[in-house]
Amino acid sequence: MLLMAEIAECTGHPVDLVDPRITGEPLLGQILKYGKRILGKDSAYAELIKRHVFDEAAFYALLSWNSQGKAECMDREVIEQKLGSLRRCLQRTQQ
Repeated sequence: MLLMAEIAECTGHPVDLVDPRITGEPLLGQILKYGKRILGKDSAYAELIKRHVFDEAAFYALLSWNSQGKAECMDREVIEQKLGSLRRCLQRTQQ
């Protein structure tokens, strides 16, 4: 909290310090889009972006779009099938 207060005082703006390694969606996406990286290696940042892309894709895979273009959640059975497919895909990439 002290570090946040010191940075806020120096910049004249309120500051939130967030560890994106433990942050989930949709906050991670907002952090990557609007946040400013002040520390960390490019490789670690690339891993965050990769995780965000995969997590966002997994989320959108669970939605269907109605005729008005609005997102609707799929039936539980369809979601379970898609999750199974995603698990198999992840297993193949880890081999």
